[in-house]
Amino acid sequence: MRTVSSRKVTTRRWAYGPPPVVFLLLGLPLVVELVGVFTPAAQGFGLSFTRWNGLGDPEFIGMANYELMFGDEVFAKAIGNTALWLLLFGGGSFAGGLGMALLLQVERRGVTFYRVALFLPVVFSFVVTALVWSAIFQPGGLLDSILKFVGWDSVSRVWLGDSDTAIFAVMAAALWRKLAM
Repeated sequence: MRTVSSRKVTTRRWAYGPPPVVFLLLGLPLVVELVGVFTPAAQGFGLSFTRWNGLGDPEFIGMANYELMFGDEVFAKAIGNTALWLLLFGGGSFAGGLGMALLLQVERRGVTFYRVALFLPVVFSFVVTALVWSAIFQPGGLLDSILKFVGWDSVSRVWLGDSDTAIFAVMAAALWRKLAM
């Protein structure tokens, strides 16, 4: 003869939704983000339609700030530099990362050296990275010495001080660090 167990059948707690602590743990960061990021961003957007010196009451001027901004050649240059950065840095980090991953996945002679060289930017702090790259790009620095050694000293310039080469010099340092991540 078979006896029926006296154990009580219970339903799972999650069957009717997550426990309240989950809403607390998800809601608290959302409130902090809302108060600390989205609210000041919305206030800043609202202030962009005013003329305000930071002391008195803001004066509503409509789209005048935007008309002034889009008519400024410095703003146009900044937009161009941002687009160039997104294109080259985004594409360069993707292509370089994929290429290095494909090259370093196979065991071959010298691959350990390249893996260590690739991992160095992760170990270095941002300050050390900045110091290394500033030593490379400073006038008479490592890059200028290499160019002089190979006979291209006419190409030498103030890399970070020239508006034509500064973005590419900074991008080289940023890509070097990004490719290791």
